[in-house]
Amino acid sequence: MNKQRLAILICAALGMLAIFMPWVNVPILGAINGTRGNTGWITFVIFIAPLIISLVGDRMKGLDDTMFYIVMAAGIVNAGVAIYKIVDFNNNMGEIDKANIFSETFSSTVSVGFGLYLVAITGIALPVLGFIFKDKNVTVASNPDNVN
Repeated sequence: MNKQRLAILICAALGMLAIFMPWVNVPILGAINGTRGNTGWITFVIFIAPLIISLVGDRMKGLDDTMFYIVMAAGIVNAGVAIYKIVDFNNNMGEIDKANIFSETFSSTVSVGFGLYLVAITGIALPVLGFIFKDKNVTVASNPDNVN
């Protein structure tokens, strides 16, 4: 399998697995997975596209431009969604009333889970690794001095 396709396949699979991991850690309730909301399932469906694209066609060749741009878009969208959720969570925790001791304790113990960070990381890694492992179109010029 081509290195570019393999890197995309691994990133997409990790991104899909990330929705089953904790997105929010709450002390009494425990971990809340990405499957509890629509956002987790949306990122799961978006990661399906790069996974399928990496498996179809000639696996010994890198992706053509159209398929590569679809993979890049899927990664950027998922990274954007995950980063938005992380920032939104932190903003909401910062807006909790600090005058109430219970709210302050609650806001200091609730945290973002590693599954949401993994969605962001794999979303960023999809286009980055795709570029790193992209096949270079190198043409070898024939040597006119070397005549057989």
